[in-house]
Amino acid sequence: SGDGLEDYAVLQNGATLVDGELVLDGTDQYGLLGDSDDYDRLAGEDVTMHLWFYANSFTDNNRMTLMRKGVTGHPDWDGYIIEIRDTSHDNFAGGDMGIKIFSTDSVGGVAPNNTIFRPSEGISLNKWHHIAVTMKDSNDQIEVYFDGQSLGTWTAVQGLSHGNEFDLTLGGDGVSGRSLDGKMKK
Repeated sequence: SGDGLEDYAVLQNGATLVDGELVLDGTDQYGLLGDSDDYDRLAGEDVTMHLWFYANSFTDNNRMTLMRKGVTGHPDWDGYIIEIRDTSHDNFAGGDMGIKIFSTDSVGGVAPNNTIFRPSEGISLNKWHHIAVTMKDSNDQIEVYFDGQSLGTWTAVQGLSHGNEFDLTLGGDGVSGRSLDGKMKK
């Protein structure tokens, strides 16, 4: 009878749940769902992840985590990230806001392990948007959909994440400035 968030998410740093929507202020708020195989794409499985988000503004660093499971620093990467971002990496020039996808099951891996899909119409503020990400085990291919339209495919050269023991976070990842300024819902 709810959307699941009220039963499982631990709201962090003042995040709130209003009428089934996770409300975030763009600083360091997020929902913590913990670790579960239900949130992992295990070896041999294809998976589709999807979410709804509503951005009030883009944060100063143009980096807003929508969903994150694992991923630590180079070279010990393991996990996946879906975020709104203008660059694929801090050292690259920015562009229009897009949906950044990061996925790897590689310890000691090298770039590229992420890409950005940029909707031709951009990402509008103050409007609900839907993102769906499919991951195919047979060819390590990821396809991203934005508001029902495919933005294309990308092959994760280091392989897709096959699960880890990290927590799943929604709307941010606990790092200041990476939280969505807006709302998310199931």
